[in-house]
Amino acid sequence: MSDDLQRIRADLDRLSRSSVDEIRSQQDRRLAEIVRFHFNNERNTSYRTLLNAHGIKDEAELPRTVDDIGRLPMISRQFLEAADYSRRPCVPFEDVRKIVETTGTSGSPLRVPHTRESMRRCYGEFIARSAVLGGMDPGDPSYAILHWIPGGKDDWASYAGTLVFQELVGAERSMLVSTHTTPAEHWHNLTTHRPTWAFSTPVFFLAFAGYAESTGIDLRSCSLRHILLAGASGAPEDIRFLTETYGLEGVHFVYGTTESFIPAAQLPDRSGYLCFEDECIVEVLGSDDRPVEVGDRGRTVITTLGNRGYPGIRYLQGDAVTHLGRSSAFPGCGVIDGIQRLDSGEIGDSRLPYSEIEMMPRLLLQRGIPVRALQVARRRDGLMDVPVFRIETSVQNREQIEQAVLEVFTRNIQMKDMVEGGMIHPPVVELYSIGALSRGRLKVPIYLDERYL
Repeated sequence: MSDDLQRIRADLDRLSRSSVDEIRSQQDRRLAEIVRFHFNNERNTSYRTLLNAHGIKDEAELPRTVDDIGRLPMISRQFLEAADYSRRPCVPFEDVRKIVETTGTSGSPLRVPHTRESMRRCYGEFIARSAVLGGMDPGDPSYAILHWIPGGKDDWASYAGTLVFQELVGAERSMLVSTHTTPAEHWHNLTTHRPTWAFSTPVFFLAFAGYAESTGIDLRSCSLRHILLAGASGAPEDIRFLTETYGLEGVHFVYGTTESFIPAAQLPDRSGYLCFEDECIVEVLGSDDRPVEVGDRGRTVITTLGNRGYPGIRYLQGDAVTHLGRSSAFPGCGVIDGIQRLDSGEIGDSRLPYSEIEMMPRLLLQRGIPVRALQVARRRDGLMDVPVFRIETSVQNREQIEQAVLEVFTRNIQMKDMVEGGMIHPPVVELYSIGALSRGRLKVPIYLDERYL
């Protein structure tokens, strides 16, 4: 085992023996440091301006403990966009490893600068830590299937972060491939590289299972014993299917994000996601912006304590979770579960922001399709997702509408990547005459998940 992997295991063991007070002491010190760093930053003064607007005018007024974190304003995606940290990071450009981008809303994704140190720790090491939690040996041969285009687009966090993990364990142990890899190539890779665990999303493994079934391949004959999943959540029946079809010993999830790295991963018994509170503070807040009680649901607000590229301080992650209290195996850390996106709908392994769906009628009108009501649904055909567009319009030229819908849908680059990579079906259009979809309602629900109806 390499020195790095030994250190990561020792780090996780130390975390399991840390008390609430020990973790809180570390968080107090690092929170004060990171807030002070961004408040005094001269490369980008946006955070100081934000705090000034909330009544914090001087360094002496900054919070010094986690108990006072509520005095800090929450940071939104809109703030990060306006502050333009991708062009004006808070560190020298030589300290930035990669400008990464979110799934993105119709061609204008959020771009943020990830430093070398943050990516090493909060992606590379935390992928390894998550694997250990799930019963995998991160040093064993592994296979990762990721959104990127070889020789082209490579700035999605899933690829950029996993590349750091590959550098940690060695390219001979960790094989990275694109979602554009053909199914036949995947099978060749699995049989020659012989990974014991793989890292991707549920959508890939479901789609590949469909290919295997159609070609008579028995996936239980391959070397995989564990899979580590990120991205969209997996339904229990999908997890059972994957376990049986691939002959797996375990399936575990990480809580992967672009803005907040990997703040949590599933515990060995899959009872919840362990928050990595040695590197972040995960608040679960109710509608009153106060912490929820154990067992209640709220939205995640995440502070990444080592993020110097931009202020990831009380970032509104946009997810709803259930707060499960403290972990018995890691008493200093909190546990969450039931992660669900609040501001977007899932299709395949990515998220389609509601703000993007709301823009679609205008984009369709630009293509000659006046739309009175529009709804996007997620449906399942066999093992693959089907995006369904329900459109109320006076236009009845189906060919014209289907072409316009495909153009609008694939403005989202990850949706385009999944369609072209065969991971989801192209969108299906359902046409409704005027009044048939809206039926007098003020607003049609813009997104529905109908996979299991």
